[in-house]
Parts: sequence; structure tokens; C-alpha cells
Amino acid sequence: MKLSRSNRIPLKVGIEPTPLIDVMFLLTIFFMLTSTIIKTSSINVNLPKSVTSDSQPKTQIVITITKDNKLFLNDYQISLEDISPTIKKITVKDPKVPVIIRGDKDIPYQTVIEVMDRIRIGGATEISLSVDQKR
Repeated sequence: MKLSRSNRIPLKVGIEPTPLIDVMFLLTIFFMLTSTIIKTSSINVNLPKSVTSDSQPKTQIVITITKDNKLFLNDYQISLEDISPTIKKITVKDPKVPVIIRGDKDIPYQTVIEVMDRIRIGGATEISLSVDQKR
């Protein structure tokens, strides 16, 4: 049986957008899930500069000392007296957790030493000072 030209099914010519949209959607989700998220502190301090700075691991405690001597532990304000008990609670679970001190470059050196003492009393042994890298 031969089909005439009028009985044939017409062919669609062109690109079907639905599969392309599906592929783009899946790629977008893949890149969103596999990309790393870098959390930076919302507390603004002017860090000192250093040529030999190293990066730190993701799980850490960050203590920030602002220019007006306010203390923050992971973005939550804290008093000097509360540093040791708070660090002690954290180091019971993970004794090797690194503690990063982000101090404004204009704060007194004595303030940094007092904070470091409180951190050591709390049981943390891995203490680092945060700096901006010189370029």
C-alpha cells in the first residue's frame, strides 16, 4: 500500500525547547549543590596585613574584637568573662577545634592577650590570629 503525499504525517522541523530547559534546570541544581559556600562574618573589623597567612579549616570558633573592644563569638556578642565557659562547652565535644581571633589592628595588644588567656582556660589549644593577606 502506497501512501500519497496528502496521507503522510507532516514532519516538525526545529529544536524542541522542553528537553533543553530540563537539562539547564538540572545543571543549575547540580552547580548550586556542589558549589562551596563561604561564610564571612558580618562584623566589620580592619584586620592587620600579613604576607605569610594561611587558610583555616571550615569547623572553627571565631572570636572577633572590634575597634571599640566589643567581643563576638561566631557573630554573637559575648563578654570577656563568658568566653571560658563557652569555649569549655565546645571543647568537650571537639578538643582540637581551632579558635580564630579576628582583632581590629587598632585594639590594644593587652586585649588580645586577655582573650587568648580566656580561650586557653576554656580548654582550646589551637589558637590562630586572623589577618588580611598583603598583595
